[in-house]
Amino acid sequence: MRKIKICLFTSLFYDSSLESVALQISKLGFEAVEIPVWWGSKHLSLEGNYISRGKNLLTKLKLLGLSVPAINNARSGQLVLGPLDESTDSWVPKEYSNDKVKFAIQSMHRAAEAASELEIPIVVGFVGSPQWDKYYIYPPGNADIHERHWQLFADRWGPILDYFLNKYTQYVYMHLNVFYPFSHG
Repeated sequence: MRKIKICLFTSLFYDSSLESVALQISKLGFEAVEIPVWWGSKHLSLEGNYISRGKNLLTKLKLLGLSVPAINNARSGQLVLGPLDESTDSWVPKEYSNDKVKFAIQSMHRAAEAASELEIPIVVGFVGSPQWDKYYIYPPGNADIHERHWQLFADRWGPILDYFLNKYTQYVYMHLNVFYPFSHG
């Protein structure tokens, strides 16, 4: 029989260091953690020498009996399509406040690279939406607008998913506590 590991997303304890969170959850019997890697993450940020920091972190987690089956880049994934207004300004460095999509795509590439280099098979996140209010079919014109956004999705996410494929890494879409792995290729 195959054993399923119980995994905890460490962003639930974002006010604490990853080391202290890992120590506590390993004592509770968890066997795996999913680590947020978005810009400015307190647990593992994709800036600077993140591969070296990631390797050191994985070594520490392994000593506590914890594996890392996934990293999470939800904020950058969200920014690929939006919202791109002031509500997401704190998710990007100031120099990208007027080009969040460019930053998001670069960040998604770094997440794929980090996952590949650290031998973590999955990056979890959102895909965003250019206009959340168009999802509902009222008024009736919203349905047409919503359908046109699928082309924008393909234009932006197609190359990102190709990049993930080239890094032998999966991107898993996170939606309402349900995960949908993208199989691309």
